Amino acid sequence: MGDQGTILATVDGGTNWAPQRSGTGESLMCVAFSDPRHGWVVGDGGTILATEDGGVHWRPQRSGTGKVLGGVAFTDRRNGWAVGDGGTILATSDGGAHWRTQHSGTTEDLLGVAATDAKHGWAVGGSLGAEGALVLATSDGGVTWTAHHIKGVKIAMDAAFADSGHGWAVTGDGAEIIATADGGVSWQLEHSGTSKALWRAAFVDETHGWVVGDGGTILATVDGGARWLRQRSWTSADLSGVVFSDSKHGWAVGYPGVILATRDGGGSWTKQESGTSVGLSCAAAAGD
Repeated sequence: MGDQGTILATVDGGTNWAPQRSGTGESLMCVAFSDPRHGWVVGDGGTILATEDGGVHWRPQRSGTGKVLGGVAFTDRRNGWAVGDGGTILATSDGGAHWRTQHSGTTEDLLGVAATDAKHGWAVGGSLGAEGALVLATSDGGVTWTAHHIKGVKIAMDAAFADSGHGWAVTGDGAEIIATADGGVSWQLEHSGTSKALWRAAFVDETHGWVVGDGGTILATVDGGARWLRQRSWTSADLSGVVFSDSKHGWAVGYPGVILATRDGGGSWTKQESGTSVGLSCAAAAGD
């Protein structure tokens, strides 16, 4: 999904991509699916859309905010979070029928969110002039969010967690990857080996992960981030989204209308025809 309310879907691994009717012209920033039928997208103007039929129909949900929402995560068809500008955190326990505001304790922009279950979640972001990149963590479903500032890192754009302890985040123009093994209390820099901006991260377990960024950058690790190796994307397009359904099958998306796919963990990437030239900002894969 991406600019101008664009949502694309495939049921054959990307051989064919078809547009879905979103009913909005707002830019859509992030997407999450809990299963093949239940999904949510968020975007500009407090937009939240939801589907219960795999995207055949998308319906708006009332977010209660006009802020840009840049991240969404669901752990099952009922429990999820959406985050956005000005420290916005929204939570639902009924699939989005009702969204409630949670107290973030910050006015800094939140750009991404990750969750491993209904209790454990992380929101990342930051702002110029702050102490460092911001990570908020909860272990009680968002009743309380604890702030951690990562000094030496300006901002965190996106995060991925393999479990309640192990997580990674990317820092946009900082071209850095940071990692935690204690649920986000402390973070360490990992050597990315690139000067390109990094925008999104995806992990399928504690060892296998990918990050994507500008200039067709795709980096991968098979050892939990001890080493990050560049993969050939065969494009110079800026990549802004990545998702893997398992350690072999994944997709990366970007600008303009770029979709790349792999069936071997990124050993080889091939371009898929999206049928659009608008920017694609995020991707999600729904399991069986």
